[in-house]
Amino acid sequence: MSEQLYPRRTVLKGALTSLAAIPVVAFVGRAEAAAKVDPAGAQAKALGYVVDAGKVDAAANPTFKAGSHCANCVQWQGKPTDAEAGCGIFAGGIVPANGWCKVYAEKP
Repeated sequence: MSEQLYPRRTVLKGALTSLAAIPVVAFVGRAEAAAKVDPAGAQAKALGYVVDAGKVDAAANPTFKAGSHCANCVQWQGKPTDAEAGCGIFAGGIVPANGWCKVYAEKP
């Protein structure tokens, strides 16, 4: 008969510990990825992103229309009633419902 290098109990404990760690690692990774978009960031500046659509300079942004904001944009990844959610333009970024940027496109 051959000797066992690792007892069965040790192998099972290691496997169960590894399986238990998967959701924790996934949650931590998601939490890090979902950060609020910084209006001072390079991409945000290039897209004219503002946290409050009421403060958009209409003269500098001729595509801006009153009533347009993140929550009614096709890039909005949340429910219309969410205070903030993900944005398809700012990968992994969270934007407020009342934000706005030059890529705004009204939901049909």
